[in-house]
Amino acid sequence: MLLVHSQSKSQRPQYNMHAACAMDVNQCFTTAMNLLLLRDLAIALPGRQHLARVASITRDLSCLSAWVGSDILLLECTLAGNICRSPTAEAMFRSVVEKAGLANQFDIDSCGTGGGSSNWYLPGGFSYHEGDESDSRMTAAAVKRGVRLTSTSRPLQPSDLKRFDYIIGMDPRNVRDILKAASYWAEQDQQLPRLDEVRSKTSLMTRYCSKAKAADEVPDPYYGGPAGFDLVLDLLDDAATGLLMHIQQEQQAGVRYYHKQ
Repeated sequence: MLLVHSQSKSQRPQYNMHAACAMDVNQCFTTAMNLLLLRDLAIALPGRQHLARVASITRDLSCLSAWVGSDILLLECTLAGNICRSPTAEAMFRSVVEKAGLANQFDIDSCGTGGGSSNWYLPGGFSYHEGDESDSRMTAAAVKRGVRLTSTSRPLQPSDLKRFDYIIGMDPRNVRDILKAASYWAEQDQQLPRLDEVRSKTSLMTRYCSKAKAADEVPDPYYGGPAGFDLVLDLLDDAATGLLMHIQQEQQAGVRYYHKQ
C-alpha cells in the first residue's frame, strides 16, 4: 500500500523559484498574470501565507503552475506482507518525485494489510512480517535499476486514514482489506474518516499506468522467479510516473482525491 500526504501550508518550506524557472519571483508572477487569468489559483509571493510553486515552463502558457504537496500511502496485501511490492512502489515514486524537484512537497510511505492475517486490523491482531526489511530478491532487482528499498514492514494504522491524501493498493484484494479495516475503525472512533471518505481517496496503483493499460494489479512476485520481480518493477515504474502526473492535474483542478469506482 502506498500512502501520500499534503503538508499544511504553514509547514511547507520556501520554494526556490530560480531553480524552477530561471526567473525571479516578481518576473514569474508578472509573466503568469499576463498569460493566464489566475482568479482560481491560490498564488502568493514568498513570505505570505500561501506560496506559488513554479513546476514547469512548457511553451508560452505554462510558466507558472500552482502546486500543493501531497501525502501518499502505498499498501500491499500478500502472504509476505509489505516486503515486496509496496516498498518498491514507495521507492519508485520517491525517485520520480525527486527527479521532478518536488521531494519536499511529498510525504510518502508504504504499509501492508496483515500479509494474510485475518485479524490484523483488530485490537491485539497479528500482522505477518511486521518490522521486517524488504524481500532480498526484490531489493536486488531494484538495485539493478538504481532504486534502493529502505522501508520497514508495518501494517496500516487508523491514523494513516486521516494523515494521507492518497491511499493506493497493489491489487483488488488489497483495496477490499483497506476498506474493511476503515469501516471497522470508523465504528470504533468517531474522529476517524468515514468509509466514503476513505473510499474516495483509495485506488489501485495500476490505475496510473500509461503503458500497461490492461493491467488490473501489480502481481505478487513472492513465490515466483526473477521475471516476476522484473515485471513488478516495470509496472511500478510506469505507474509512478502516471501517479505524479495525476496528482499534479488534480491539484491544478482543485480536486483533492481521486475516486476509484
